Amino acid sequence: MEIRALSHDEQVALIQSIDMDALELEMAAMPQAETPTFHTFGPGVYFREAHFPAGAVILGHKHLKSTMNIVMKGDIAVVHDGGVSLLQAPFMFESVPGRKLAYALTDTVWINVIPTELTDVAEIENQFIERMLPALEGPK
Repeated sequence: MEIRALSHDEQVALIQSIDMDALELEMAAMPQAETPTFHTFGPGVYFREAHFPAGAVILGHKHLKSTMNIVMKGDIAVVHDGGVSLLQAPFMFESVPGRKLAYALTDTVWINVIPTELTDVAEIENQFIERMLPALEGPK
């Protein structure tokens, strides 16, 4: 048997074949990691800071708009339409609309930076994300 790394095209094809909704249903039946989340507001901006423990598998809600993101601490592998990226803090990037699947290799602090004048988290979520299974809401 030969063992080899997947090519970039093979990675993309594999990732695009993942049914995120079915995966979410499977993950909902598993024990959930504690992911403390903190909310900070500034003029025209909302920061959502999430703390992921090492070994956590994270499946995000579907983002409806692009957002800026900051990995403040840790190493995290992110699965996206273009393949798999290893993000190492400190790292800042723009994410496109859609869902992301991630694996925290180490304890990770991730901040979403969302442009908005709103200060009610539920209203912001209604505007920026589409919830799939509300039962998977983490602590706020």
